Amino acid sequence: MPDPARLLSTDRTPPTAGVRLLAALAFAVASGNGALFALLPELQDRNGLPTWTLGPVVAASFVAGLGAQIGLARFADRGHARRMVLGGLCAACAGALLTGTATGLPQLVLGRAATGLGAALAVTAARKLVVVLRPEAVGRALGSLLVFDIVGFVLGAPIAAAIATRSSLPVAFGVIAAGIAVLVPAVARVRFPPVPVVVRRTDERPVLRRLLGRRRLRAALLLGVATYGAIGVFDTIWARYLADLGSSPLVISATLAAFGLPLAVAAPIGGRIADRYGALRADLVGVIVSVPFMAAYGWSSSVLVLTGIAVAHCLVDGVNFPATQAAVVAECDPDEVAAGQGLLAATQQSTAAVAALVIAPVYGAYGVTVTFGGAAAVMVLAWLGALANLGVGRQRGLRG
Repeated sequence: MPDPARLLSTDRTPPTAGVRLLAALAFAVASGNGALFALLPELQDRNGLPTWTLGPVVAASFVAGLGAQIGLARFADRGHARRMVLGGLCAACAGALLTGTATGLPQLVLGRAATGLGAALAVTAARKLVVVLRPEAVGRALGSLLVFDIVGFVLGAPIAAAIATRSSLPVAFGVIAAGIAVLVPAVARVRFPPVPVVVRRTDERPVLRRLLGRRRLRAALLLGVATYGAIGVFDTIWARYLADLGSSPLVISATLAAFGLPLAVAAPIGGRIADRYGALRADLVGVIVSVPFMAAYGWSSSVLVLTGIAVAHCLVDGVNFPATQAAVVAECDPDEVAAGQGLLAATQQSTAAVAALVIAPVYGAYGVTVTFGGAAAVMVLAWLGALANLGVGRQRGLRG
């Protein structure tokens, strides 16, 4: 396989090669999240932590990501995308090492915060660069990036679980950190195309206020809340739930294939659907279809049945995720794309952080039926909010 740094070291980066390197970046960063997903019960048991502490550990990543999305994402629109990618890779690498060597709750929280910061910086900047590289097919390009994000998450879990079983938790997270670190020199040598020139505006409001003033963009954000709240739920309690049912870390990591592989297959198709039929329309349909699947996780204690539900759910989310990203891009000017993606990610990160903090105690007190039923109800409320922002019956409500 050719060295990606050599492949991209020319004066002009070929679009296909640029997208491939960004896809590798998404894969590597996501593998760290997959490792935590599978090994969270082991980290909890090794450090002697009660169940309620899972919420702060998972939420730390989302909160750090939220801060980066709100405060730093806009700089990718101002020519700093590559610097953000490099900084994000370094932070994610440090976060993996801290997580693997943690000896208590503070170290775990710090490690997850570094990972969340790194992922937010790197992936937001990568989305901006993908849009610059492939402006003629935004939904498809974002869907392709999402595929590698998903596959990294899916493969990171069993790889880390297998290494931890044969060796130790520090070694498992050390391997993840090494996989992230090898991309730093490759990205450092890349010459991406310049971002579009910023046009002077008559509207001088801060970019986030401009974006939030657009009803269709607010609708897309609410649809992002509906889909991403599930991430906070699953990151926090899925592994704990399956462990309580008697599943081993390897079985837990294997169930990630039920989430990741259908999503990876469906995401490029979902991107094409968004490009062809309109991102908001596709997202609205996909979100409401996914609600029953969320509720259904609380209706069975069979790992096999839960896996089947996950497969169906993630086929639908393969449309929802790229459609949401494409819907936000459609409402942004060229110099607002990274800020828009940052706002979307910040909304999603804050949703996931709140879900992580709330879900663990709800699960401990009331069980899975109330937990997943409540998550489904929140999805419906967000979907109704999106409809309200579009204006039911308005002439342009569901176009694009």
